[in-house]
Amino acid sequence: MPISARCCAPALILLAAGWAHANPVVINLGAFPGGTGSQAWGVSADGTTVVGMAGAIVNNTQVGRGFRWVAPSGPMQMIPVPVTHQATRARSVNANGTVIAGDSDGLPFRWSVSGGTVFFPLLTGGTYGWVTGVSANGLALCGIANGNNFTLTRCVRWDSLGNSTLLAPVGPFDPNKTSYGGGISGDGTIIVGMSTDGNLYRAVRWLNNGPAQALGTIAPNKDTQANAVSADGQVITGWAAAADGTGHVFRHTAMGGMVGLGKLFPNSLATIGYAINGNGSVIVGEDTDSLGNDRAIIWTATTGVMDLKTYVQNNGGNVTGWYFEYASGISSDGTVICGTGSFNGQYVGFVIRGLPCVTVGPVIDPTHSTNLCVPLGPPGQPFTSYGAATVRIDASGSEPLTYQWSVELTEPGTSVGTVMPLVGTHFADPVSGLTFDVEGADGPQITITNYREGVAPRQIKVIGVVLNPCGQYQVPPIPIGIATCPAPCSPADVTGTGTTEQQSGPDGYLTGEDFDFFIMSFFTGLRRPGDGPLAADVTDDFGTGEPDGALTGSDFDFFIQKFFEGCP
Repeated sequence: MPISARCCAPALILLAAGWAHANPVVINLGAFPGGTGSQAWGVSADGTTVVGMAGAIVNNTQVGRGFRWVAPSGPMQMIPVPVTHQATRARSVNANGTVIAGDSDGLPFRWSVSGGTVFFPLLTGGTYGWVTGVSANGLALCGIANGNNFTLTRCVRWDSLGNSTLLAPVGPFDPNKTSYGGGISGDGTIIVGMSTDGNLYRAVRWLNNGPAQALGTIAPNKDTQANAVSADGQVITGWAAAADGTGHVFRHTAMGGMVGLGKLFPNSLATIGYAINGNGSVIVGEDTDSLGNDRAIIWTATTGVMDLKTYVQNNGGNVTGWYFEYASGISSDGTVICGTGSFNGQYVGFVIRGLPCVTVGPVIDPTHSTNLCVPLGPPGQPFTSYGAATVRIDASGSEPLTYQWSVELTEPGTSVGTVMPLVGTHFADPVSGLTFDVEGADGPQITITNYREGVAPRQIKVIGVVLNPCGQYQVPPIPIGIATCPAPCSPADVTGTGTTEQQSGPDGYLTGEDFDFFIMSFFTGLRRPGDGPLAADVTDDFGTGEPDGALTGSDFDFFIQKFFEGCP
């Protein structure tokens, strides 16, 4: 499957004012005076600015010129380039529409409101380069360029001055490998794209100019390509070949890996994701059926892969006369989409404004890790857990998403639960005395540590609610396991709480009694009744192993370190 030149920058950050209009409106971008047709390739995160290429008359010649169209009604503004250039493609735009980038006759450029058009130098021995992605602030850019007389084609990161950094292909170095940058995250730290690997295309991610990381496949030994990444860097889309060789749009997250989202029709040859909104809840792109017909598509967790024209019509938009061929840009909140198609037979770019807010819901089931552990100790003694329990919701839906967390406490011996909100960094139940620390109570993932109960471990459950302007989704209560287990302080845990130096038995705590006992044992050689090795023998001569029967400075250093680090 060929690499698509339609890939453009993803939407970056949320700046939109307002949500859904009464009905979506489809706007024909047309062309420059005297020109024929246009193509739209990107829309700013705030939904105000659309970029692409449109026909124009320059020196009595029909040429293509990059444009900037600003809501609500334009008109198109031409990106300034030399009059001798034949084709200027504005492929990507930053968050608020003040920086635009692409190529003009194969020369990569960056245009800004403050600085105008700046062309970037080609690589040594190169003949072309183009920019496909721009960060939210417009200072980091990505794309592709060739060099070394056609022997090198690489993903490139540029800064705002045009200084370039080549990003390595996946796997061991091979001068014949090709890489391609398709999209960049809002903060500019993540670039996604493609790298060849033998005879295969690999969807990859580069983090902070590091090595290419392959994103996996949906079928073994099949091609994949990444085209866009969400502004927060968490979700990636593109296409991946299935076992039968047809292309499926995919959604990739760190938690869920690459998940195939299917095709528009059972007989589709390829369904491709070109752009993704700010939090990865909406994907737009193109489908090619078995007859070679192209249709713009949209995906949400609620609708699945759907014909964009049908989606707009179902939401009250007037699509009379329109055929949407592909969708290549989307605003951060998902309410503005741009692309290219035909209106009454004329091939033109379009922008759809006022699409509905996308209902919130999880794309991947809530995940949790329960690692809270309560030290062994005398019944009725207060205790503090060690380890951490995490709960995360990978939610979808139009931005802004907000999160609310609460905890359900079940009374011992009953099924009666009391729900209390989690706010701030510390939770305390004044009735039972249960307390714990919580991190991230205003985000998609919370972490619970330092669980402390006055009597015995209780069952607690965490409840998460995700909200956005058009609804909410509540995650069913997730139990947090509290297990009784040995503390990781042994062998520094040398005695019990409240005991004298003549009583032995670790109790899961590292307290002043342990300190006093160790110091007395170390300096007097005191042994506890029934003990073989000295009580102060807590490690080997290197401070890394088990007690070795010798009492040295390593034991002293080991104990002091453990004592002041706490448990664990």
